Amino acid sequence: MMIKKILPLAIFFSSLVPAQTDTALIFSEVMFFPTSGPNEFVELYNNSSTDSIDLSNYKIIYSTSSPDIIMDFGDGTILPPESFAIILEGDYPFGTGIYDGIIPPEALVLKISDNSFGSSGMANNTDRPLWLISSLNDTIETYLYSADNSQSFSDEKIELIDDNSSKN
Repeated sequence: MMIKKILPLAIFFSSLVPAQTDTALIFSEVMFFPTSGPNEFVELYNNSSTDSIDLSNYKIIYSTSSPDIIMDFGDGTILPPESFAIILEGDYPFGTGIYDGIIPPEALVLKISDNSFGSSGMANNTDRPLWLISSLNDTIETYLYSADNSQSFSDEKIELIDDNSSKN
C-alpha cells in the first residue's frame, strides 16, 4: 500500500467491491484525517474521454450516515471528460483554506450539503465505506478507506482505471 501526502490531488484505494466498469466516475482520493478543521475531502475522476457528467444532486454516503448532497461551490456541477472534481466539506473556508493554491485551477470544486461527511466527520481509526450515488439513486462507485494512515495523508488511487483493491 502506498500512502501519499495530499499535495498532488489524485488517489489510492482499497474497496468493498471491485471497480465498476459501467461508470466513468471513479473515487480517486479520500482525505479523512486532516491536520485540523473542515479539511476532509473526496476527489472524483471522470474517466470518460467524451462525456461530461452533471454531478448536481449526486450524493456521497459515508458509512451509516445520511447522504450528503453534492453541491455547486461557484463553478457549476458539470465535470468534463478526463477531469477531476474535489468535494469539500460544506463549511470549508474557500479563499483562505489549506487547499487554496494547491487545487489545480482546472479541477471542479464542489461541496457537500452538510458541514461534515457523516454526522461528525470521517473516522480516523476505523476503515469505513463510502458510496457515490447518482441523481437517480443508483450506486455509481464504492470504496472502503484505510484508516491506518498518518494524519494529513490521504488514500490515493495509483492507477485510476484499475480496481479499488489495496494493491492499487
